Order: sequence, then structure tokens, then C-alpha cells
Amino acid sequence: SSVFPPAVFSRIHCGTASLEPHLAGHSAKRPSFRSFSVACLAVCANVRRFSRAALKRRFNQVRSIRDLAGIAMAVEAKENASFEPPDRSQSGGEAEVAKCGALRCQKDSYLQTLHSRVTSCVPSREKKEKGQVWEVCLQDTVLFPEGGGQPCDLGTVGGANVLRVVNIDGDAVHFVDAPLEELRPEELQRLEQRTNEAIWEGHPVTPRWIAQDSEEVEKIRCRGLPEGVVGPLRVLEFEGIDTNLCCGTHVKSTAHLSRVKLLHTERVRDRGKTHVRLHFAAGDRVLRFLDVVWQRQLQLNSLLAVAPDGHIAAVEALLTTKKEQTKEVKSLLEEVVDFTAQRLKQRAAEGEKVLDVHREKGDMDLMKMFAAAMDGLDVLLLTTCGGPDAGTFMLSGPPDLVAELGPKVGAILEGRGGGKGRYQGKAEKISNRPEALDMLRKSLADRASAP
Repeated sequence: SSVFPPAVFSRIHCGTASLEPHLAGHSAKRPSFRSFSVACLAVCANVRRFSRAALKRRFNQVRSIRDLAGIAMAVEAKENASFEPPDRSQSGGEAEVAKCGALRCQKDSYLQTLHSRVTSCVPSREKKEKGQVWEVCLQDTVLFPEGGGQPCDLGTVGGANVLRVVNIDGDAVHFVDAPLEELRPEELQRLEQRTNEAIWEGHPVTPRWIAQDSEEVEKIRCRGLPEGVVGPLRVLEFEGIDTNLCCGTHVKSTAHLSRVKLLHTERVRDRGKTHVRLHFAAGDRVLRFLDVVWQRQLQLNSLLAVAPDGHIAAVEALLTTKKEQTKEVKSLLEEVVDFTAQRLKQRAAEGEKVLDVHREKGDMDLMKMFAAAMDGLDVLLLTTCGGPDAGTFMLSGPPDLVAELGPKVGAILEGRGGGKGRYQGKAEKISNRPEALDMLRKSLADRASAP
């Protein structure tokens, strides 16, 4: 028998995504995807009824059958294919995004491969899926979104598994299990190699001018003319490579660039849209960048006492040790807080209403631990860290007393603070602690003697 999983395997490069639905069978003649739509729908329905664990087992079974059918050979052929940038010769502007009802899968039910531009990739709007699922929109798709009683197609886009495809306001939204990479490392390397080959080939770079109403404007790649542009338009021709509108300064030949090093990509948001920024170095800057990296490497060799190929392992070992030591320090601090709290509670049992703790080394988290240990007791606790000059302080205890006396403590310590239930802040004179404690004791005594 044959198995027809609703799966799509794809990859992404240079801002475009490739979607490839594959159906594997045991028959000698490979069946087409759409001709067995009924069988596919049955598989989709069955998968939906499985638990998450069962679904994973069934997918692994399907994947094994797919591999036996020879899909690995197709994948190998694709990996060996040379990288080519997207064809921009058809239009000077951005192509329209296909809407549900006019998708490629609806125009050609037999289509199994499509290179499509990624228009957006954002976290899922479902709260339970935050950080685990992303919503991807493409310029067009061969993945059918659920509708009209027909389940959606499943598979992968850009290396991410497609969990479902939904029609949202006319857009085919692909829910995937990983954010799409703008440019994978191996693709970045191939792009860098091709770019440098174009530089070494020495293509002439020639400017020319055309009228704004020229028919040629619509055929030349351009992000759009800025407002206020008057007069002829400057066209820049990279012989054998590209033609676009640009008013900037340029070299006369690609050879004058000497070399280019592509560094990395990053996503940036601008006016509600996500764009990809490519960082690179060109010309002599490549050599200067290399010199900086080399000098840094020599310093790391000395600091870590290992060769460059051991830097990562050495740093990972240091981070692991630091993590373990941080955990041990936290445990010891908890013991110190518990021991100190026992002494403070004993003083409170003996009738003291104003207690204090001072640590030369500590932070706000430590002071919160002391305050939490004394919660529920009808006493005031003044905790300070640092000094004798600058430091931090916290007054905790009954909320009404803290709200009244907290600002007075801050004034004596020459600091400012705030908070509800606990008054905390920074101070310039931690050494004035005795005066602050005297003020607190006197205030409580005055309250006790008031009629």
C-alpha cells in the first residue's frame, strides 16, 4: 500500500522561501499530490485525532517510509545545487501578496515546488504558543489553508515544521515551530563567495540618466522615489549584474571594492514591518577588522591559557563553575539570613520594637530576604548595606508605620526611596544609621505614651 503524508519540506535563502510537498509511495510510478487528495484528507483527519506523543510516533513512521522511497536523493540534489539570487528582472517594485482563493496551490493543484518571499514572521498570537510557535506569511504558497471542509496542508517552510495553515482575513498564515532564519550560514558563505567573484571579475559600474516619465522606470528595481524628486533619474548599471535607481556615489568598477566580508544579519522593525539588515565589511576595512579580531584572540589566548580552538570550551567551563558557585553562595546567604533572623526574633520576644541589620556587602535582594524572614512580627526592621557613605536601605514592618517613618529615615540617611509595605532606596550617608534608629525608637515611644 502507499502512504501519502500531508508534508512539505522546504528551505529559505536570500529572502525567499522554497516550499516542496512530497508524497512517498511504494508503487513504481510516483503518484501526484493532488490526484490523491482524498487519501491525503484521510491521513490529515487521522493525525488530528492522535495525542501529541502518538502524533510524533506516526510522523516518525511516515518519515521513515518517505526516506525509503528515495526522497533523500532529491534532498542531496538540492544541497548540491548552486546558489542563485532571486530574479528581480520581472518587476521594479514589490509583487502583490496572493490572497486566499488565488493562491498558487489553487491555481495549480499539481504544483509541488515554489520559491516565495517571506513577508512577515512574528510570534503566534495565541498566548499558550508564545515562544514556541511563529506566524509566517509568504508572498504566495503551495500549502492550502484549511477551509471548505478540506484540512490544511502540512510540512516545512524554511526548515521549520508547519503545524497548520489558516485563512486569517484573506491571508494564508503558516504556523511554524521555529522562527525563520533570514540567511542560513551556508547560504551566507555562498553569497559571500559569489559577491567576491563578482568583485574580482571587475564589472564596470556606469551611471546614466532617464526622464521620470520614461517607460524604463517601471522595469528598473527601486524601493520607491522619495518625495520632492525633480528632474532626470539616475540609473546605475552594474554590467552583467544589476540595474537600479540610485543617486549615491559609486566606484567605477567592482574590482575597486577589493573584497567583501559578510558578517551577520539581524531583524529590525521599521514602521510596523520587519526587515533584515545585513552587516558587512568591504575594502581595507576587512583587513582592519581582521587585525582587531587577531589582537583580541591573542589576548584571549593569554587570559584563558589555551589555544584559539579551546576558547569556547574554556569559557563554557568558567560559566559552569560560576553558575555552581552562585548557587552555593545563595545557599550560604539563606543560612546567614536564617541565623540572623533567629537572633532578631529573640530580641523581638524580649520586647524590642526597633531592630536593625547592617551588611557592608549586600544588595536589595539580600535586604528583601531579611524583611521576608521578619514578616508578621509587630516590629520595625531597618536593613542597610554598604557605607560608610553611599549604600542602600530598607525599612519594613507594619505598613502604617513604614509609610509614616520611611521618608524620615531616608532624610536622615540623605537618601530617597519609596514603596508600599517596605520603604527602600539609596542613601549617601549610611553612617547616620544610629540617628535613624534613635528617631524610630523615639517615634514609637511617643506613640505609646500618647493618650
